[in-house]
Amino acid sequence: MRLLLALVAILLPAAALAASAGDVQSVSLTVYNSDLALIREVRPLSLDQGNQVVTLKDVSGQLRPDTVHLDTPGNPGVSILEQNYDYDLVSPDKLLQRFIGQPITLVNDADHSVLTGLLLSVAGGMVVQTSDGQILLNPPGRIVLPAGSGDGLLLRPTFHGC
Repeated sequence: MRLLLALVAILLPAAALAASAGDVQSVSLTVYNSDLALIREVRPLSLDQGNQVVTLKDVSGQLRPDTVHLDTPGNPGVSILEQNYDYDLVSPDKLLQRFIGQPITLVNDADHSVLTGLLLSVAGGMVVQTSDGQILLNPPGRIVLPAGSGDGLLLRPTFHGC
C-alpha cells in the first residue's frame, strides 16, 4: 500500500530548520515571531498490511513533540496508534546506563590490569561491584563494552509512529 504521510510540527527556533529530512516529497514553512516555525512535510511511504513502525530520521532537535501531527490523507483505512519523539542521543552516560546490572570490563593501561565487575550505577560517577563483593567508586581504567553495545542508540533526533 502506498500512501503519503503528512508531518506537521512546530519547531523552536526557526534557525534550526535547515537539516535534511531524507525522502521528503514537499515542504511548507511558516515562520512566526518568538523563534517559532510551523513545518508541513509530505513523505511517500510503502506500508504492508498490519501494524508497523515508521521511523522519520533527521528531524530537528528543537521539535516540540506535543505539536506533531501525523496524518495519512486519502487513506481512511490507516490509523496512527502511537507516536514518539526520541531526542535522547548517544552519550557515554546513556551507553553505560544500558549496562547497569551487567558485567563490564575496565582496562587500566598504566599497570596493564583488567578488572571485571557488575556495574551498579553511573549516577554521579561509576559504582562497580567486584566478584568478591567489594564496591569500587570510579575505578580507574577505560571501559570496554562488548561488540554491538551501541546498536539501537540514536545519533540524530528521530520520530516514530506506528
